[in-house]
Amino acid sequence: MIFALLVSFALAAAPTGPPPTEARVLSVYDGDTFTLETGDKIRLKWVNTPELRPKEAYGEEAKELTQRLIQDERVKLIMDGPNPRDSYGRVVAGATTASGKDLSLELIRAGLGHLFIIPPDTTDLSA
Repeated sequence: MIFALLVSFALAAAPTGPPPTEARVLSVYDGDTFTLETGDKIRLKWVNTPELRPKEAYGEEAKELTQRLIQDERVKLIMDGPNPRDSYGRVVAGATTASGKDLSLELIRAGLGHLFIIPPDTTDLSA
């Protein structure tokens, strides 16, 4: 019963409409997942970082870099198609920092993530 209550609360609280194209970052869950002031949870495109649960090597460092780059800052989101949400309700999007840096690329450059394409992705990464 408690589980059903928690699930219904989570589903009721999650935004379902079109996500914003720009918003302030409220919190960072891990290196590739964060929450906007709108309540939208973002799963960063093009990169996968070590997990915090279960704890993987460099997971904390990936989270800390993401926090330094975007916590309490406005980010621009880069999304594919009319419905960019995954099966968890998260928005799958690239993120550009206030200073114009691509968050996915910064994590890869720092050695804290690897290239990870979530299909379907129509972005041309060859440029």
